[in-house]
Amino acid sequence: MAPTYEELDRYYHNALDGHIWIRETIATLLERLSLHVATSAEPPCILELGSHTGFITQKLLQRWPSAQFYVWEEDPSLLEFARRRVSASNVHYHSGPLEQLPVRVNIVISVARHHHLPQDYLQPLARVLAPGAVYILADELCPEYCTSEDKARIANAPMLDVAGGYLLTSKDEKRLFTQRGQLPPAAIELESRRRRALWQWYRFVVDHAVERGYFDIAAGELQSAADDMITGSDAEHKFSPFIVERQLTLAGFRCLGRHPIGGTTDPEKQAMFVFEFERTGSFNAVVEPNNS
Repeated sequence: MAPTYEELDRYYHNALDGHIWIRETIATLLERLSLHVATSAEPPCILELGSHTGFITQKLLQRWPSAQFYVWEEDPSLLEFARRRVSASNVHYHSGPLEQLPVRVNIVISVARHHHLPQDYLQPLARVLAPGAVYILADELCPEYCTSEDKARIANAPMLDVAGGYLLTSKDEKRLFTQRGQLPPAAIELESRRRRALWQWYRFVVDHAVERGYFDIAAGELQSAADDMITGSDAEHKFSPFIVERQLTLAGFRCLGRHPIGGTTDPEKQAMFVFEFERTGSFNAVVEPNNS
């Protein structure tokens, strides 16, 4: 049974304290956003990827009541919940293809959406961005699992492609997988390390929620862990911060800022990030999911 508006609203509020560093991540997003709004054309035009039942939109509207907001959401029930929460005349909802957004925006934000969206969403997103547009990406990723050898290979790769949940770095690798189901050993080992890193992270997140009595958040994270540990899952598939940066670079974005949340130096606990990207050039190659 789909959750009601009241149930989702309660879950979002509980997540602020029940999920480690969610509140701090949103605060950092708003802090970075305020700097870009201050230098933006007046009034700024801000696109939010995903409605979150209007939870984030409401915060944005309270801070910048004169801005124009566009909220892109493909789930009809979530979009209806968002309309119920926020119905201001300067908040516009869009449920069609992203490239059919009726305006060009100069600021884009996403909260916990990048790892859910098809990775080719960056192509239609680029078509609705004004020159010099900024993308502020806040997300829960997988703690870094790339070795120095992985990073060198990925940094020099002309393309990234997700095939069956495995990260491929060339057309030849993609062809061999498509024609023969053959995967390079490096991709298999990389995915194995991803899942091990995820398990350490989810244990930390669930323990945090349970210790504070937020059992609904703990249960939600256990479900996310189950989904995310399945290679190629449509529900969850978190990559490392290094891979996310490379995805955006190949998509024609330049990283302006990288903000790990939580103040920890423990690599197993560095999964919450806020990135700032600027749209600069043309697309080279992007990650295209293929879970067949």
